[in-house]
Amino acid sequence: MRDLFVVALALLLCGNSVTAATPADEVRAFIADYDSAYSRRDVDAVAAKLSSSYHVVVDGKSINRDTALTDLKNESVAANVKSTVEQVEVHGDLAAARGAIDWQEGDKSGREYFLLVLRREQGTWKAAMEHVSSAPSAKQTD
Repeated sequence: MRDLFVVALALLLCGNSVTAATPADEVRAFIADYDSAYSRRDVDAVAAKLSSSYHVVVDGKSINRDTALTDLKNESVAANVKSTVEQVEVHGDLAAARGAIDWQEGDKSGREYFLLVLRREQGTWKAAMEHVSSAPSAKQTD
């Protein structure tokens, strides 16, 4: 998975443009559908969008697929999310997207940044790996 992350990061940094808008549009639609399912806490719909080897790294903590789904089901993570996709790169059956996630849960809200790696499996995009991190606080940037 680390190699997949490195390749995705390299694809984004190289600035290669996608010649056909359709695959990038598919990725953007995938992310919108993923946000919708996640916000509804629809564990089955979210699970259908994740590859069997999916894992997410959130602020340095690695979480596997099963734990991520359990956290969603048990309401131990914020559910009301809206992603703003800033960049999508698609190369064959591999895609990388980066952007921001705005979330709200009760009276708490925030913004985090993501890098999502997708892999097309049997014609369907699946989330393979995700990295999410918070914006540094003013104290951290001094």
